[in-house]
Amino acid sequence: MGIEFDEVQDPENFGDSSEEFEILESRMEEAPVESNAALSSIQRARRAEALFVQKLALVGKIAHGAANNQLSILALSDGITSHTVSCLGVTRGSEDYMVQYHDPWGPRGSFLQQGNNVAGCAATNVHENGLWAVSAFQLASVLDSAILVGLKDDANEPGGDQSPAEK
Repeated sequence: MGIEFDEVQDPENFGDSSEEFEILESRMEEAPVESNAALSSIQRARRAEALFVQKLALVGKIAHGAANNQLSILALSDGITSHTVSCLGVTRGSEDYMVQYHDPWGPRGSFLQQGNNVAGCAATNVHENGLWAVSAFQLASVLDSAILVGLKDDANEPGGDQSPAEK
């Protein structure tokens, strides 16, 4: 029994902030890299802002991949605890994109459920089998890294059973 997900709306434009990203990236380059202790609070804030934009752009790539049948394995951390989940889809919420994921925590719910993390994430349960949804912004706040795995089934396409060298 499979779960059907809502269609991702406009995943190509999700997280598209290339102009803002370039501005923030240039701010990072302006700050000396000596040590965090030597950075002013403004420079640290600019770096944190640029990092968040980069993480949000990664969430956009994850959304685009999900729309194209690509599984993403997400490494998350709230600064104290680390956890891994599998992204299964992305839907458009009322105010934000919602990332749907499977969390293997079982009876404990989800790492991103309110009260289970110190980052303030408040995922909602979508299905009793461990399917959850969290806003893209909340996910970006705890996202450390992602592994995107191509799962596109080419077997039904002409020549899909051939290796890339045979095509």
